[in-house]
Amino acid sequence: MAPSGESHSIFVVQQTFRTVRRGYDPDEVDRHLELVAEMFRSSRDMQLQRDLQRREGELRHEVDAAKLEAEATLEGARLKASADTAAGEAALRSARSEAERIVEAARAEAAARVAAARGEGEAAG
Repeated sequence: MAPSGESHSIFVVQQTFRTVRRGYDPDEVDRHLELVAEMFRSSRDMQLQRDLQRREGELRHEVDAAKLEAEATLEGARLKASADTAAGEAALRSARSEAERIVEAARAEAAARVAAARGEGEAAG
Protein backbone atom coordinates (compact mmCIF):
# COMPACT_ATOMS: atom_id res chain seq x y z
CA MET A 1 0.00 0.00 0.00
CA ALA A 2 1.37 3.43 -0.92
CA PRO A 3 2.01 5.79 1.98
CA SER A 4 -0.77 8.30 2.47
CA GLY A 5 -0.32 12.06 2.17
CA GLU A 6 -0.51 12.30 5.98
CA SER A 7 2.34 9.83 6.51
CA HIS A 8 4.43 11.67 3.90
CA SER A 9 3.63 14.92 5.67
CA ILE A 10 4.69 13.56 9.06
CA PHE A 11 7.87 12.10 7.56
CA VAL A 12 8.77 15.43 5.96
CA VAL A 13 8.15 17.50 9.10
CA GLN A 14 9.79 15.05 11.49
CA GLN A 15 12.94 14.66 9.42
CA THR A 16 15.96 16.08 11.23
CA PHE A 17 19.26 17.13 9.79
CA ARG A 18 22.54 17.62 11.53
CA THR A 19 23.84 21.13 11.68
CA VAL A 20 27.13 21.80 9.92
CA ARG A 21 29.16 24.94 9.41
CA ARG A 22 28.48 25.03 5.72
CA GLY A 23 25.04 24.39 4.21
CA TYR A 24 21.60 25.83 4.37
CA ASP A 25 19.89 28.01 6.93
CA PRO A 26 18.06 25.61 9.32
CA ASP A 27 15.08 27.98 9.70
CA GLU A 28 14.74 28.24 5.94
CA VAL A 29 14.93 24.46 5.60
CA ASP A 30 12.29 24.07 8.34
CA ARG A 31 9.96 26.53 6.57
CA HIS A 32 10.45 24.69 3.29
CA LEU A 33 9.78 21.32 4.89
CA GLU A 34 6.60 22.72 6.47
CA LEU A 35 5.46 23.93 3.04
CA VAL A 36 6.17 20.53 1.51
CA ALA A 37 4.26 18.84 4.35
CA GLU A 38 1.32 21.20 3.78
CA MET A 39 1.37 20.31 0.08
CA PHE A 40 1.07 16.61 1.02
CA ARG A 41 -1.85 17.40 3.35
CA SER A 42 -3.54 19.59 0.71
CA SER A 43 -3.08 16.93 -1.92
CA ARG A 44 -4.75 14.37 0.34
CA ASP A 45 -7.59 16.78 1.17
CA MET A 46 -8.16 17.55 -2.50
CA GLN A 47 -8.26 13.84 -3.32
CA LEU A 48 -10.80 13.30 -0.54
CA GLN A 49 -12.87 16.17 -1.91
CA ARG A 50 -12.73 14.71 -5.43
CA ASP A 51 -13.73 11.29 -4.07
CA LEU A 52 -16.64 12.84 -2.18
CA GLN A 53 -17.79 14.76 -5.25
CA ARG A 54 -17.58 11.62 -7.38
CA ARG A 55 -19.56 9.61 -4.81
CA GLU A 56 -22.12 12.41 -4.53
CA GLY A 57 -22.57 12.30 -8.30
CA GLU A 58 -22.99 8.53 -8.20
CA LEU A 59 -25.59 8.79 -5.44
CA ARG A 60 -27.44 11.54 -7.29
CA HIS A 61 -27.51 9.32 -10.38
CA GLU A 62 -28.83 6.37 -8.32
CA VAL A 63 -31.56 8.55 -6.80
CA ASP A 64 -32.57 9.85 -10.24
CA ALA A 65 -32.70 6.29 -11.61
CA ALA A 66 -34.78 5.09 -8.64
CA LYS A 67 -37.13 8.05 -9.05
CA LEU A 68 -37.53 7.31 -12.76
CA GLU A 69 -38.21 3.64 -12.02
CA ALA A 70 -40.78 4.55 -9.35
CA GLU A 71 -42.56 6.92 -11.74
CA ALA A 72 -42.64 4.24 -14.45
CA THR A 73 -44.01 1.70 -11.95
CA LEU A 74 -46.68 4.15 -10.85
CA GLU A 75 -47.67 4.91 -14.43
CA GLY A 76 -47.86 1.17 -15.15
CA ALA A 77 -50.09 0.69 -12.12
CA ARG A 78 -52.35 3.55 -13.27
CA LEU A 79 -52.67 2.03 -16.74
CA LYS A 80 -53.43 -1.41 -15.30
CA ALA A 81 -56.03 0.03 -12.91
CA SER A 82 -57.66 1.89 -15.79
CA ALA A 83 -57.71 -1.27 -17.92
CA ASP A 84 -59.08 -3.32 -14.99
CA THR A 85 -61.81 -0.71 -14.40
CA ALA A 86 -62.76 -0.74 -18.07
CA ALA A 87 -62.86 -4.55 -18.08
CA GLY A 88 -64.97 -4.53 -14.90
CA GLU A 89 -67.41 -2.04 -16.41
CA ALA A 90 -67.67 -4.14 -19.59
CA ALA A 91 -68.29 -7.29 -17.52
CA LEU A 92 -70.97 -5.45 -15.52
CA ARG A 93 -72.72 -4.28 -18.72
CA SER A 94 -72.57 -7.81 -20.09
CA ALA A 95 -73.96 -9.26 -16.84
CA ARG A 96 -76.80 -6.73 -16.78
CA SER A 97 -77.64 -7.47 -20.40
CA GLU A 98 -77.61 -11.21 -19.68
CA ALA A 99 -79.79 -10.64 -16.59
CA GLU A 100 -82.31 -8.65 -18.66
CA ARG A 101 -82.38 -11.44 -21.26
CA ILE A 102 -82.96 -14.07 -18.54
CA VAL A 103 -85.73 -11.98 -16.91
CA GLU A 104 -87.42 -11.47 -20.31
CA ALA A 105 -87.17 -15.20 -21.06
CA ALA A 106 -88.59 -16.02 -17.61
CA ARG A 107 -91.49 -13.56 -18.13
CA ALA A 108 -92.21 -15.01 -21.54
CA GLU A 109 -92.16 -18.55 -20.12
CA ALA A 110 -94.37 -17.48 -17.19
CA ALA A 111 -96.84 -15.82 -19.58
CA ALA A 112 -96.86 -18.94 -21.75
CA ARG A 113 -97.55 -21.18 -18.73
CA VAL A 114 -100.27 -18.87 -17.49
CA ALA A 115 -101.82 -18.91 -20.95
CA ALA A 116 -101.49 -22.69 -21.11
CA ALA A 117 -103.03 -23.08 -17.67
CA ARG A 118 -105.95 -20.82 -18.67
CA GLY A 119 -106.41 -22.78 -21.81
CA GLU A 120 -106.50 -26.03 -19.82
CA GLY A 121 -108.83 -24.44 -17.30
CA GLU A 122 -111.22 -23.27 -20.02
CA ALA A 123 -111.07 -26.64 -21.74
CA ALA A 124 -111.90 -28.40 -18.47
CA GLY A 125 -114.67 -26.00 -17.55
